[in-house]
Amino acid sequence: MAHGNARLGPAGRRELVRLMMVMGLPERQAAACLSVSPCTAHRWKTRWLTASAAERRSGRWALDRSSRPHRSPRRTSADIEARVCAARERTGWGPRLISGELGVAHSTVHAILRRHGHSRAPRRPRDAGIRYEWPCPGDLLHMVASHEPGESLGRA
Repeated sequence: MAHGNARLGPAGRRELVRLMMVMGLPERQAAACLSVSPCTAHRWKTRWLTASAAERRSGRWALDRSSRPHRSPRRTSADIEARVCAARERTGWGPRLISGELGVAHSTVHAILRRHGHSRAPRRPRDAGIRYEWPCPGDLLHMVASHEPGESLGRA
């Protein structure tokens, strides 16, 4: 899915590269033809040049890439993540109590639990409701007995 303000979708990107690579237009001229900046033209030309032959044939080079980083060097270690998940399974505690036990920030504990699908405790199953079903509506009447003030309601 292209960015909401993007001037070019995948078809426009292919056209931009066609203008530069097949028609031989300079980057500035090709960019002006499609009303985009020269930086945008250079970016998509570079993307096309670095793509493999299979990516060029399929057009995959013109698709948007994920904005997720390729690596996260400061991500919490697998050992700490395992200890947080084990503490959650063992105790059922929330992030603040687990962070106090393990010495990890509660925001980090919450992120770890969410990443591993443990951020919310599973719901307890509800009891089945008591239903009254009768063949004819109105057959079952609820009667309330009247009582005198100061009289008990049936309990001794």
